[in-house]
Amino acid sequence: MKREIFTSAGFTFLLVLAFILIFKPFNTDTLSMSGLFAYGLAAATISTIAVCLAIFATWRWLMLSEEKYGYWGRVAIGVMVIPQILVGIALLNMVAFDSTWYQLIDRMIPITRNVLLITVAVFAFDYVLYRTIRNKSKNSNIRAIENRIKEQQEGLEITGRVSLSPTIETDAKNVIYCVFDGYYTKVYYITDKGTIKTRDIPVNVEGIIKELQPYIPTLIQCTKKHGVNTIYMESLNRNWFGKITMKLKVVKCSIPCMREYLSEYEK
Repeated sequence: MKREIFTSAGFTFLLVLAFILIFKPFNTDTLSMSGLFAYGLAAATISTIAVCLAIFATWRWLMLSEEKYGYWGRVAIGVMVIPQILVGIALLNMVAFDSTWYQLIDRMIPITRNVLLITVAVFAFDYVLYRTIRNKSKNSNIRAIENRIKEQQEGLEITGRVSLSPTIETDAKNVIYCVFDGYYTKVYYITDKGTIKTRDIPVNVEGIIKELQPYIPTLIQCTKKHGVNTIYMESLNRNWFGKITMKLKVVKCSIPCMREYLSEYEK
């Protein structure tokens, strides 16, 4: 968290300072170079403090944890500090130009527009930074879960046969995965001839796993609608947006997974 706050703070400060020095907004084109630089430093400091408070308040003060609200919870708090930035810059304008509140009314529209543009740029950067840092940590956890799943399979032999219907049986180890479509659970399995077929069973995934797990200990539920036999797992992956999928062998597809269903493999 400290690393992200410091990086966001530095980016915000440099962005606001560069924006003011280059575009000279808020009627600062009448200031001397030294006055413009002083104004830019003050505005950059105000914006940086507001952004840091937005990040810190979301994670600490208001307890909007990553697990519950993630980045968008922080954005909501960030939006709340925009008026603080506007008031800060308005006060800065009063000091710099000896203006009254009445005179500032005519300036608030361009001030608001420019502050919003800066804020959008800061939050866009912050979102990329947030995902990059969190993904680095989460990806290492995913690798650990993948390794523990594979460790549990070492020396494990799945024998016997399971019944998928009154007329269909297959070796227990041949059940690959299953998907619930709202009415039936479609079970994918390997036939005795080596081909891959499906069987629709009028039971939800939880019921199927409860019935088959005594014969297939590696069969787990990975989402509300998906179950998978982990002996067919090739790899466990997490994309940039945090979605977890399990890539399978034999069928060459990926099954969505939810962290809560994989919690037993975490230490």
